[in-house]
Amino acid sequence: MEIPVISGFIEGLKLFLRSKRLKWLTIVFIIALIAISGLTVIGRIVLDVSPALQGAVIFVTALGGGIWPVFFMLTALVSSLGMQKYVASEESYKKSLLYLIPWIIISSIILIMFILFALPIFLGIIFGVAFFGWIAFQAYLSTRNALKYADMADTQATSRWMKLIVGVSNLFCYFVIIGSLIFTVVFINPELLNFLIPGNALLLGLLVLGALAASGFNFVNGLIMARHRNKTTLDNVALVGLFISLYSAYFIYNAGKPAGTPWDFVGVAISIFFVIYTMSSVGRTLASRENLDTRIKISGETAAGITFFMAIGYYFADLMFPILVDPAAQAFAESISDLVKLLIFPLIALIMELFYLRRIGKVADVKAEEKPVHEPVEEEEKHKPEESEPEKPSDEPETEMEPDSSETEKVSEETPIESEEYSETEEEPDQSEESM
Repeated sequence: MEIPVISGFIEGLKLFLRSKRLKWLTIVFIIALIAISGLTVIGRIVLDVSPALQGAVIFVTALGGGIWPVFFMLTALVSSLGMQKYVASEESYKKSLLYLIPWIIISSIILIMFILFALPIFLGIIFGVAFFGWIAFQAYLSTRNALKYADMADTQATSRWMKLIVGVSNLFCYFVIIGSLIFTVVFINPELLNFLIPGNALLLGLLVLGALAASGFNFVNGLIMARHRNKTTLDNVALVGLFISLYSAYFIYNAGKPAGTPWDFVGVAISIFFVIYTMSSVGRTLASRENLDTRIKISGETAAGITFFMAIGYYFADLMFPILVDPAAQAFAESISDLVKLLIFPLIALIMELFYLRRIGKVADVKAEEKPVHEPVEEEEKHKPEESEPEKPSDEPETEMEPDSSETEKVSEETPIESEEYSETEEEPDQSEESM
């Protein structure tokens, strides 16, 4: 039995294994992840030993890690122009390795030019496009999956048990969001209440703001569920609320845990899941334009290049935050990505949900308008053969129809009047002759 969610997930990952060229780009992406991780870990160790070397650590880490987002950005650009054969070979990995060396040199030169002469543009590309774009894609794709965005436009009534379960789930979402905030602040990291530590006041304020944003979304979601309580869209709306509450609870926990806390198994599993799931969804979305009959077509290499650029750019920016800020504020810097997700996810989920309900409402209105139009048409079609039967020619001789008695009475009543008028017209000439 095929499960659509799992099959779609696998189909999205197949984009990166379709050919030798795409497999090679995937290998380079994995190498880039390892290189950036190693550089940032070494940089963190150096900063812990000697904070005075922060400037040198930032330069080396930015130069060694920033090459890869630039490389994949160039890959996407060159592939969009139809010259992907100059990026990697379709025949052998050895040729692809020979192509990689000059492209890394070109990427390094462009990166140095960015840092020296156009640093704001480079920061805008990395943090504005890749970092926020990747998070927005995560929020959009997660919400679309929760909504079952597969055109379930049915407006039949739901059972009372389902309404009860949905109401309880809405209350459960409040419990999850507020409970995660209390659990994180009281049990996981009580030092957040010590405002003498730099960054704690701002971090705690953003955690509370994120929890309020998630609770506000849940409140609006409850109002929407109350309005759609007699429709099957109630299930989809409730599922979105549950997903957002669970996501928010994880983001609150991950952003509020103490600085330098090693990744636990749950954190590693969720982080890997987010990266792979978003890669699959973004790759499938971009690759779907490859077969469209439009002027702008995206090849598999272009789709892979854009996906890898956004993924590696997000990863690079996320690991650079603790190095860029003051070492005393590392707890806040390590939490920036989760705080951004905590604020963006509810907003995008609400926008997606409103568009979904508007679309479903339009489909339902069209169906309601079409129903009374078809019924009389069917009745007319049934009566058409009966009305057309007298028009068919027949071999029997025609017989004159005898008029009804009512019609003869009308004729008899009308003829005297006509005769009187006729007699009057005949008498008028006689009178004129007498006068003559």
